[in-house]
Amino acid sequence: MSEAALERSAAAEQPQVFSGWLVAEMRDNRVIYIFLGVFLTSSILVSALRGDEFLPMIVVYLERTLRAFAVLCSAVIAFVGIRVLLRRADRPTYEIGRTLLAIASNGRLTRLMFSFVVLALFMGSFLYNKTLIPVIRPFGWDATFLAWDTVLFGGYQPWEWLHPVLGYPAVTIVLDYLYSAWVPLVFIVWAWIAVSPNVSPDLRRQYWLAVFLAWTGIGIGMALLFSSAGPCFLPALFPDLAAPYSGLNAYLAGVTESFPLSSTMSKAFLWSSYTDVIAEPGGISAMPSMHNAQAVLFALAGFRISRRLGLALSLYAVLIFLGSIHLAWHYAVDGIVGAIAAVAVWHIAGLASRGRAEKALR
Repeated sequence: MSEAALERSAAAEQPQVFSGWLVAEMRDNRVIYIFLGVFLTSSILVSALRGDEFLPMIVVYLERTLRAFAVLCSAVIAFVGIRVLLRRADRPTYEIGRTLLAIASNGRLTRLMFSFVVLALFMGSFLYNKTLIPVIRPFGWDATFLAWDTVLFGGYQPWEWLHPVLGYPAVTIVLDYLYSAWVPLVFIVWAWIAVSPNVSPDLRRQYWLAVFLAWTGIGIGMALLFSSAGPCFLPALFPDLAAPYSGLNAYLAGVTESFPLSSTMSKAFLWSSYTDVIAEPGGISAMPSMHNAQAVLFALAGFRISRRLGLALSLYAVLIFLGSIHLAWHYAVDGIVGAIAAVAVWHIAGLASRGRAEKALR
């Protein structure tokens, strides 16, 4: 059989291979998919009862997953191209095409797309529930968290301690980039853990379950209990509480005049969504910080793969914590509570994952 015929035969087998994988996936990780099904169904029902639109929430995250997918595909194409060129292949174009075809036909591409769809459905449901937090429980904890930060940091707000080091436009811009990179990283790390041969099924199960538990338990449950808006929204929501952060907010506004910070644009978008100026989904919530919680999950998963990766992602988690304060998104206690809760969720997910694995081996 010719090489072309073999490639056509392999491509024809892919639907059967994927369907077999999907059946096994649903069986082995049914707790995850039952969790997703219940969360998605309940969110749709609540939105129907309230007369809210639910589909736009899913569309937001489908668009984000498509962008993340495009970034991953571009990275793979670039990596393959550079590797082939460095090897000085006789027919580099053919070699690049053959390698990319092999990658596309080995089942990982379809599993990657499936993982993105799963995350989009989950995160769309999360976004809808997040928009309900101030409706169900209006923001009422900001004064408390301001006071806690004052006690923890010796009579000052945490940004005041950080500002002599971080309060330079170049540093602020770097932190803003790193903070913004967190959004695509949520999707990229999720998908990479889904398809990487270096990730064990147990680790993948633990990470996926930890993400589900974190975003529902921390990002909705605890956020509802400790409903708060965060320092950047104090001037608009609670002018009498805004003074402790007036200096930082003025500094960030000054930086934005020279360089459009992504965080400033995101704050404006969230406020416009919250006040119904624009008909776009978005939610405001400070405590606990999901940026910090998810960054800690990145690091914990990284240590399970390699110490070097874990240390790199731990450094990123520290920078996210500093950025969350310096960019006026969060009180320090938001990040501290989010990080502690993420560690707890990670261990709970680990116990559940090991329990599933041990049961499967019996």
